[in-house]
Amino acid sequence: MGILSVKMFIKIDQYSQFNDPSNRYCNGSIRSLDENIYVRDFAEGFFAGLQICFTGPSDNEMYMVGRAYWSNGYIHWEDGEPMDYQPATGCNSLNLPTDGSMTPIIAVVDYVSQNACLYRIQDTTFYSLSSNCQYFLCKQDGH
Repeated sequence: MGILSVKMFIKIDQYSQFNDPSNRYCNGSIRSLDENIYVRDFAEGFFAGLQICFTGPSDNEMYMVGRAYWSNGYIHWEDGEPMDYQPATGCNSLNLPTDGSMTPIIAVVDYVSQNACLYRIQDTTFYSLSSNCQYFLCKQDGH
């Protein structure tokens, strides 16, 4: 694994706060596999500390990482950066609508492999989680 050389400001907040004006810069891209691993490890530590969400031995942790869209044959994060890293081994590719619509993306950490795979929100059980377990991970875009 390479060294993560990008400085990031990351926080985890309740999903219900996603559209709060104080979170307007939470559209930073994950630009590499190393960043994805860092973000995954950060989130896992957060959820382990809560002791209220994903407490079962076979629970897959999940959290929203941002919104993405399809444009000119490529997937882009909300801030326009391309989603330019390969998913972890065993993860399926994202199948986003090709009409350019913004789609919420959820990271699901598999409890067996510890891989963090990315999914469209509608392909997960995120909305069926209790509201106190619905979180998004804010990676600020440099503002």
